[in-house]
Amino acid sequence: MIAYIVGNLLGFVENSIIVENNGLGYLIKLPPYLFEKNKNRKGDILEFYISHQFIAESQQLFGFESIPDLESFQKLLKIHGIGVKLALQIVSSFKTNPTLIVDLKNDRVNSLKSIPGVGEKTAKRIFDELKGCFPEFSDVKFDDKAKLAVDALVSLGVTFQRAKEVVIDTLKDIPDINILKSEDIITMAIQRIR
Repeated sequence: MIAYIVGNLLGFVENSIIVENNGLGYLIKLPPYLFEKNKNRKGDILEFYISHQFIAESQQLFGFESIPDLESFQKLLKIHGIGVKLALQIVSSFKTNPTLIVDLKNDRVNSLKSIPGVGEKTAKRIFDELKGCFPEFSDVKFDDKAKLAVDALVSLGVTFQRAKEVVIDTLKDIPDINILKSEDIITMAIQRIR
């Protein structure tokens, strides 16, 4: 069973990457956001946490950049009606849109239907099974002030993804964001970027 790999990114096959380690190449399928993140890193040394799945008569490797992402993927696979392709898409959607985590925490199940391939019944199953299961974001309150902070950083030239990551990291250090204005969050986020 393969659980972790560090190796040289050799190339790409459809939505998968080939990682070389000790003379062997491993074909690893990634969530869409992670594939996009690494598609210009050919030749770089990368590391992934691996979900080694036995599907029908074949074996497949699925790569993630953190253990919480790996655990989320494996929990999703236990939900009736969710296969590996949809599970990868859901993990990707949660990583690129952290407000979905907040929606789960606030019982807004319908927002899950914004994920490609997720209908009403699947959204309800995800909500019931995964609420509170994404520890990376569990302590973050991504409210309107945080959204304004992200927008402000983007207007200053920060990429949307980077702006979200910085704001999330900033909010993790604040015990009570209710005492702050969005301007305060922006200032703290800019200081973190410098």
